Amino acid sequence: GMRNLLADTSLDHTHRSHVDMLANSAETLLQLINDILDLSKIEADRLELEPMPFSIKDLVFELADMLRPQLSRASLELVIDVETSIPAELSCDPGRVRQILLNLISNSIKFTNKGHIRIYVDLLSARNEAGQQMIEITVEDTGIGISKAAQDKIFEKFSQEDASTTRRWRHRAWLGHLSAIVRVNGRVDYGQQRRRRRLLFRVSLWVRSCHELSRD
Repeated sequence: GMRNLLADTSLDHTHRSHVDMLANSAETLLQLINDILDLSKIEADRLELEPMPFSIKDLVFELADMLRPQLSRASLELVIDVETSIPAELSCDPGRVRQILLNLISNSIKFTNKGHIRIYVDLLSARNEAGQQMIEITVEDTGIGISKAAQDKIFEKFSQEDASTTRRWRHRAWLGHLSAIVRVNGRVDYGQQRRRRRLLFRVSLWVRSCHELSRD
């Protein structure tokens, strides 16, 4: 409400950008509250998606703008690479996609002391029986990895590493929740490249091009 009133006043480009960032942050906070409500749905296997048109490119850059202060304080470079072949509008659940990306990027910021975070988005050509394609979102960072002992349990629901190793190895309490959401409509996996000091999480979700849907 107050944000809308402020947006209707005369603002220069910088201030309008800040107001838009405030709106995005408020929307994300609301989504985090909904995350808590999702826990009971996940336990009961009743979590559902709400498909609607959205731009994955716009969503990624909105999150990048919102997290820019954290990236700046951590002296981290953010690299965004969205393939130009991806349609302007996709049909999926943008709230869930935002929720997933926010978790992944925030976790990367928290556990990356130096270097960069890279977000890469691609659309696979293969289709399922419903005519959907998979969009792959990869978040890569140069931070600390996941302990070998924890790797087999990384996607178990609501698991957490020993508190004494939280800073040495990546905290993973959020991964069970995250993977449960992703698996409603796709898959999630991860990989580590020890020599290059890279850790990546890849989320794959089924989507449809809105242009194709309008022709059906």
